[in-house]
Amino acid sequence: TMVLPGGSGYQNGQTNAERVVSITTGDDIQPVINGRYVLVNRNSGKVMEVAGGSVSAGANVRQNSIIIPGATYQQWNVTPVDSIIGGDFSYFTFTAVHSGKSLDILNWSLYNGGNILVWDDAKGANQQWYLEYAGDGWFYIRSRHSAKCIEVANARTANEANIYQWGKDGDYNQQ
Repeated sequence: TMVLPGGSGYQNGQTNAERVVSITTGDDIQPVINGRYVLVNRNSGKVMEVAGGSVSAGANVRQNSIIIPGATYQQWNVTPVDSIIGGDFSYFTFTAVHSGKSLDILNWSLYNGGNILVWDDAKGANQQWYLEYAGDGWFYIRSRHSAKCIEVANARTANEANIYQWGKDGDYNQQ
């Protein structure tokens, strides 16, 4: 079931809503996404976190070993883009649980290596993400702004390795 905002007519209370729907069958279909998650990199097994648990706008995002029972700076609220923004509802926002800051591409970069950090939730296209299902519960997280994927820099597996954006190449460090 899909629900989109309505209105009383064309361009009258209707925000030109649309959404990409991947219709799949079989045992491995994309799960519904909406809630609090720990994001694990397929290549390293490490989780995405806000560096040092900072609550400041501009804090870097990196990977690290998971802290049990669960540091809130390693947890993300992943929610569909609000219908009042309008446009395409295929996108999600990622906000750090501990600070409410949004996952963001530094300076609206369109380049490979554009840094990922957290910033005040401005609802910009550089803070909206498409979840492209890779199968077996893994996803590519792609920017609405640049169409690039979030990845761990240079496929590193060490703690504190940086996370940035890169063109999709299918490697596990992008899942």
